[in-house]
Amino acid sequence: MPAKKVAILVLAAAVATAGAAFLIRKFSPASGERRPFPPGRTDPAPDPSRNGTTGHGRDPARDGPEVRPGARGGTVRVYVHSGGAAVGGARVTLFREGLKVSGTTEAGGGWVSPEVGAGEWEVGVRHERYMSALEPAEVREGAEAAVTVELRAGARAMGRVTDVRGTPVADVEVSVLHPEKMTPLGFDLRAKTEADGRYAIEGIPLAAVVLHFVSKRHRPGRVDAAFSREGEVLEADVRLADANVLGGRVTDESGMPIEKAVVQAYNDLGGVTETDADGRFLIERLGDGPVNLSAMKRGYGTLYLRDVAPNRTDLAIRLPKAGAVAGRIEADPMPETCEVKLWRYDEYHRKEIMVRGFLHRECRTRPRFRIEDVGPGSYTLTAEAPGWEPAAPVAVVVERGEAAEAAPLRLRRK
Repeated sequence: MPAKKVAILVLAAAVATAGAAFLIRKFSPASGERRPFPPGRTDPAPDPSRNGTTGHGRDPARDGPEVRPGARGGTVRVYVHSGGAAVGGARVTLFREGLKVSGTTEAGGGWVSPEVGAGEWEVGVRHERYMSALEPAEVREGAEAAVTVELRAGARAMGRVTDVRGTPVADVEVSVLHPEKMTPLGFDLRAKTEADGRYAIEGIPLAAVVLHFVSKRHRPGRVDAAFSREGEVLEADVRLADANVLGGRVTDESGMPIEKAVVQAYNDLGGVTETDADGRFLIERLGDGPVNLSAMKRGYGTLYLRDVAPNRTDLAIRLPKAGAVAGRIEADPMPETCEVKLWRYDEYHRKEIMVRGFLHRECRTRPRFRIEDVGPGSYTLTAEAPGWEPAAPVAVVVERGEAAEAAPLRLRRK
């Protein structure tokens, strides 16, 4: 059958595609080969000729439930097929209220659960070539529940990822997302590009989706697609624009390197990393604008840098030795719990921002509190509790390596 092709060009500078250009070709799938039932199969599939038997000669309607002496739960026999062909290698999960039992179908499409509690369960089935399916199962004490799951062939996306110079990009994470929520549509609906830049994802739902491409050294790519036919194939070759980088070294005030300091940087893109043994770091996936950066490590004060130019690797960051803030909650009567928050004024945002907040669950019996790892500077403390008026803010100044004692935070009944 001749392939039907549609070409779409997206500019690399478009915000929605985050610098990706791609070529899309749609065509009808070649006829896939179905796996026939093996002769003399022994899978637990229902057989129409047996009027609903489990595949082992038992008819629950005729013979009653299969009972095992002393059983307090039951089992579930699952048979998975697609278009009359058994589907082996499908992942089956029984779940309810936080409980989960999983397994994989054998070549004949069958899977038998271990004993599970009586009641209503959900049977979820996943396979990389098909759309996921969900069926209910009613488990009775000492009985066996038979569930047949029909899988429908999903759509398929495939293609090649390159950079702006046409060089294949390996290890690009490709995922299928909801077009509005931008959340994953399924755990299995993802892939990584091979050394030649190629990827393939099967079992995509028949709906509008977003193919999202993420690389550590490039700007993200995006392909919007809509699938309407089982077995439909979308070929999307994606070109990723280079991303900007920012790197440097984190040390203490004496110049000694700080290992495993957490460094975060963001503009229209962002990233987070830890420093190595020499205190060095490199964040590779940043956008074009000025970068806001923070660096932190337990025992040191957090440092914030604003409007840093990207594409430099010589940034020198010195973390001061941290201090602490200690204080006391006062109220009559004392609340059971209260929330304490530490604030600082941020020149960049021109407002107070919360640095630390925690729920003090023993406020009545232990009214004192202590906040560790606070950098040198001026702060404001607040406290609140359900049924009490918030305490008036209390100013406190923290010195390097010192614990500052704040004035009492007084709560009043509403």
